[in-house]
Amino acid sequence: MIRVNSEIGLLKKVIIHTPDDGIEQVTPDKAVEYLYEDIVYLDRMKKEHQVLDQLLKIFIGVENVIDFQDLLTEVCGYDHARKSLVESVAQFEKNDKLLTILLKLSPQHLAYTLITGVLKGSKKIVFSPVSNLIFCRDIGVIINNYLLITQANKRARSRESLLAWHVYHYSKLFAQIHENKWHISLSENVSELLENIENDENEYSIEGGDIMMFGKDHLLIGCSERTHKHAFEKVKEMVFKWNLAKYVAMIEIPKERYCMHLDTVMTRIDEKLCVVYAPLICEKNVIHTKRYTKGIPEPKLYSSVKDLLTDIEPDMQLIPCGGGNTPYQEREQWTDGCNLFAIKPGVAVTYDRNKMTSKAIQKAGYSVYKAEQLIKKIKNGNIEAASIEKTLILVPSNELSRARGGTHCLTFPLCRE
Repeated sequence: MIRVNSEIGLLKKVIIHTPDDGIEQVTPDKAVEYLYEDIVYLDRMKKEHQVLDQLLKIFIGVENVIDFQDLLTEVCGYDHARKSLVESVAQFEKNDKLLTILLKLSPQHLAYTLITGVLKGSKKIVFSPVSNLIFCRDIGVIINNYLLITQANKRARSRESLLAWHVYHYSKLFAQIHENKWHISLSENVSELLENIENDENEYSIEGGDIMMFGKDHLLIGCSERTHKHAFEKVKEMVFKWNLAKYVAMIEIPKERYCMHLDTVMTRIDEKLCVVYAPLICEKNVIHTKRYTKGIPEPKLYSSVKDLLTDIEPDMQLIPCGGGNTPYQEREQWTDGCNLFAIKPGVAVTYDRNKMTSKAIQKAGYSVYKAEQLIKKIKNGNIEAASIEKTLILVPSNELSRARGGTHCLTFPLCRE
């Protein structure tokens, strides 16, 4: 079953991606091109990510936490998919010699190379890595029972779009969606996807971090540095056509690096609680916000995102990142203090470094646990995962946060209750 109709419903199945060796290809002179501000320490990043991985598996089961690389390896084992994938990557990289090299690889080695850019064993670099794949939120979104096939905005992430397109069309995990055509795509086929990627205007770009199934009838889409208004209009049209939501809101966030996606300035963690970056979300006449209703041509305008959220849920409490105080709100927004991931209503995962934000959530009545401590308690039988409520779980984040993405970015939910 693949279905998501809220940001907070009990998590049943999720895709993640373990930090891979391609991240070690990021050098100081290539960092900005690869969308990094710094050179991260991969070994420590892997250990931090492993904590999140363990936590998710404890809550929803090992079999329900799926690594994207495993899905890609599966697809690389199917002859037709393998040929299409390799040909599209060679065309994207403008290097026909790659065809011979890549088609000789085993499925496991091919998947590794397509992600890292490195030939396993030889350490030969054949092309650039997709070093942002750990933030797999951006490669697709489930809207009710439909899959929205996204398209990356930056060239550094465009190969991710090609890899994800083939996973969606060939992996057994997505078989029901593909067979029933339960998908929204801005490209009819892989050739059109390549054309759209190469388009300088990139008006079809839309990334998962800008899309929130906020509640059963409400879809929020950020128009940002990464998501084009043209893509918004196309998605809105199809969402209404297939009755996937009654309301679709456009939130025009600044086209700036610090707020690259909607989920960098707000995320919902409970029925009546959101964590937000107050200078953008709460201030009036800062962000253009409007909500479209199916069957009504003219949208409803709002003077702030806060007004939209309280229209959806009148009792919505907005917890300001960093406690709403300068410089903490600016510092912690930068390290993804607004980017939390709900395992179920009122149980959310976030980075440990955003202390002032955690204190603000704690004041709202939440318990706070370090992830390692909570994992130990659950394993020792001191507490049952299913019994945990109103809890903020802190994962280590020294290296993960430096890659510019939080726990919401690190997870692609496939099914929520």
